[in-house]
Amino acid sequence: MEHYYSSHPSTDHDVEEIDEYFGNHNFHFSTDSGVFSKGKMDKGTRLLLESLPPLTNERALDLGCGWGAIGIILSKLYPMADIHLSDINPRAVSLAKKNAKANQVSVTLHKSDMFENIELSFDMIVTNPPIRAGKETTYAMIKEGHGHLNDGGTFFSVVRTKQGAKSYGEELERVFGNAEIVNRGGGYKVFKAIKDESR
Repeated sequence: MEHYYSSHPSTDHDVEEIDEYFGNHNFHFSTDSGVFSKGKMDKGTRLLLESLPPLTNERALDLGCGWGAIGIILSKLYPMADIHLSDINPRAVSLAKKNAKANQVSVTLHKSDMFENIELSFDMIVTNPPIRAGKETTYAMIKEGHGHLNDGGTFFSVVRTKQGAKSYGEELERVFGNAEIVNRGGGYKVFKAIKDESR
């Protein structure tokens, strides 16, 4: 069965338009089959967004952006920040580009398998990782994310409690040397880890 973490989605298109409200802003998004969370913003993504600190001029990455909810909302809330979105799925990148334009935000998009096509470093990386792609993929996102953070940069992620949140948190702790649960609800946990180059 094809999953949304695919570089060549083959499922038929089935575009669905949705409206979401967050941070005193109304958003309009196009979603599609073959891309995570078609037809709605999932609970984990919303909880993750509610858990993020405010940004000023930092550079932040929405890693595995899907149709772009996290990065687009951050860009609308913090227009001075340098927001990047990436995904391996070309259908997701196309939707994110369309949604950024529809919501009148300026973001940078990357079609990339994790950081394969990204040479930048970031102050914050945010991800709702594709758990169904397996631990090899999600743990690689942690390791590569650590390598692309500036010193003192933060890595935020959300994982469903029943889909391996405990082991995911342990892997964050192993790679970063620290990890904390900063929010939880609806069966999800939001993790935060900080890059400390002095360790």
